Amino acid sequence: VALLYTYNRPELLGRSIRCWLEQEYTNKQLCIFNNGNTAITIGGDLSSDITNQGIFVVNKNTDVWTGLPFNNLGTIYMNGLHWFSDEIMESDLVTMWQDDDMYLSHFLKSCNDLADYPLDLPSVFKTKEFIFHDKGNRISKRDENNVEGSWIIRTAFLLNHGFAEPSMHPESKLYTHLIKADDYEQGNFLVSSSLPKTYIYDWNN
Repeated sequence: VALLYTYNRPELLGRSIRCWLEQEYTNKQLCIFNNGNTAITIGGDLSSDITNQGIFVVNKNTDVWTGLPFNNLGTIYMNGLHWFSDEIMESDLVTMWQDDDMYLSHFLKSCNDLADYPLDLPSVFKTKEFIFHDKGNRISKRDENNVEGSWIIRTAFLLNHGFAEPSMHPESKLYTHLIKADDYEQGNFLVSSSLPKTYIYDWNN
């Protein structure tokens, strides 16, 4: 399962969906949580076949628990876990699919191969490097991977810890548990230098 959170960015979302449709790995579901004030529907000028590609959309701009408008990213992310709980529970792995970044066609396949690690751990997988692309300054370079959009997360770990709220970086709560000494010694964070760079962080677009 890939969780995608978006807010009124249809052009970027369209590109992100294209990255999703072009993935070589086929046993997948894309769960789009839109907290914008304009509902997203899959279809329109696109072929109706897209609705059979494992793409699901939930449009909500209020918190399911309080009924109030969202005021922080952590709450938005937790609402996504709620509305897509069935899809998430059916999957062993979850990735945080960013609506404004790019994923090459072998992203899911290479990370899924890595997840066949013989041990029950680690809880999160990522490649050693990613591609940083700064469109405004015309810079593209390889960089040490410190971006959550490339993470592949074991479902049990995600549901056990959830997301920080409030926080500008909801994944920071997961990261806190990953870098604890006792967890780290168990290999809770696996960084692979053998996997190809399949994630492009698109900045200044």
